[in-house]
Amino acid sequence: MGRKVYVPKKKKGNGKDDDEDRTIFGGINDIILDEPALDEPPGLNESFEDIFDEAIGAEEGDADEDDSVENDEKSDAPSKKYRKARAKSPIKSRWLVPIVKTAVVERPGLSNKDMRQILKPYVIDIFMTPALLQLTRTTIRRMAFGDPDDNIKYLPELVRQLQEGGHDFEIWTKTQTRVLQKVEEMMLGEFTRLMKAKGVKLTQQDKYDFLDEWKSDNATLLEKAGLLDVASKTQFVSGIFLSLAQARSTVPLLQNVYQADAAHTNFGKYTLYSCYGIDANSNTFPVAVALIFGNEDKEGWVRFWEFVKKIHRCVNHPITTVITDQQKGSIEAMKEIIPQAVNFFCSYHRKENIRKVVKGGSGEY
Repeated sequence: MGRKVYVPKKKKGNGKDDDEDRTIFGGINDIILDEPALDEPPGLNESFEDIFDEAIGAEEGDADEDDSVENDEKSDAPSKKYRKARAKSPIKSRWLVPIVKTAVVERPGLSNKDMRQILKPYVIDIFMTPALLQLTRTTIRRMAFGDPDDNIKYLPELVRQLQEGGHDFEIWTKTQTRVLQKVEEMMLGEFTRLMKAKGVKLTQQDKYDFLDEWKSDNATLLEKAGLLDVASKTQFVSGIFLSLAQARSTVPLLQNVYQADAAHTNFGKYTLYSCYGIDANSNTFPVAVALIFGNEDKEGWVRFWEFVKKIHRCVNHPITTVITDQQKGSIEAMKEIIPQAVNFFCSYHRKENIRKVVKGGSGEY
């Protein structure tokens, strides 16, 4: 099967008409099909023993302490000369992809240690270099999740297909200033949690100093992403909201109890917002979903409930109950956007919070 590849076309012209149908995402006609080359796996009778001597002749450069073998004269481990073999491996990453693909898709951050454990029956340990494992993991990630720089170029086609299907959707874009603020919030949040775990309480000045240092250390990356150009008018896609066409006729017939929650994705800094209802047969039905850049917060919930309320007004009604966890942003957003609905806290989340915060009732409040 072919895969969709975006190839921007250069247009020449003096008039404004050349670009009237184009956006920062490109035009729909710019999406073409391209057949990728297929790599053949090694033959069944191919032996790695014959090429082992070539592998051990590698230079010392890429070997690291974590992958070295302890030097023990009584051990069957390779000699010091052989321990340098991990600097060069005859194994191709494409050979390993089918073996670990399922594991990496489920856990995109799968460690080298876990990958080696899975590959142990198939590959000699000395050939599983960090570079080989990283390339294998990256390849699978791109196969499963795509590359962000490429994914955004499919947006015009996605919009076209959603329109053809009659679905309700919304694309949320932000300026570079708003995106940079969101990135800073996430970085500062992670740093604050790390310091709190170490028992360090940060002052406001500490936070300012951290952000200044972080921006200085990552200036090249931020500039390449276009986040430092204050004069830029480029809009960055920050979220997509979706409610299926079938939901318009189905949601009014659901029971008046809905569940809403948000979860971090396994890959990338995104949060999946969702709201589900229950039909007469106790089956769940999706009211709406959204994928938003950043952590779960009030801004995301406000935007999500605004989208839901616009399509399904029945959610903002006195007889409607929405079950959520006790996330502060979620609570405030419901009060602001759908104030008539009753917000009921999920018993499971309350039980977990009791265990976590007050150690099952045995700790101090």
